[in-house]
Amino acid sequence: GSPTTASPTQNPTTCSPTSASPTNTPTTSAPTLSCNAGYFYNTTLLACQGCPVGYYCTGAVQYQCPNHSTTTGVAAGTAVTDCQCEAGYSGTVFSDTLDTCTACSPGEYCEGGTSKITCPAGYICETPAVKRLCSLPMYCAAGTVN
Repeated sequence: GSPTTASPTQNPTTCSPTSASPTNTPTTSAPTLSCNAGYFYNTTLLACQGCPVGYYCTGAVQYQCPNHSTTTGVAAGTAVTDCQCEAGYSGTVFSDTLDTCTACSPGEYCEGGTSKITCPAGYICETPAVKRLCSLPMYCAAGTVN
């Protein structure tokens, strides 16, 4: 078939197996997706939406933080460096493929990010992510795990 110009109300059609060009040609192109930093384009809602916890958003796309890291406490993460090691881990997130988030050892308390301390006296750290006060009359020395 020979090409024709599509009117704004016509739908584009595909080529037939014997045709060298489509019978109708679209006159408009798809819009470029753009959202502010910290937002992604939700293809279901067809709108920009705030980046959820555990993700960072740039260029209208959301990316999950690397293993053992999150954006908790950071509103609308805009870069991988907004990801921090989660509770129970300590280190730094440098890029999508380079982080130093390592599990803390028993007797340590790691609230996330770069924080890592010995479980303080007067507390029990049953896991490196949980610190709770000792119950009286029990005394808990530094590094107590149970």
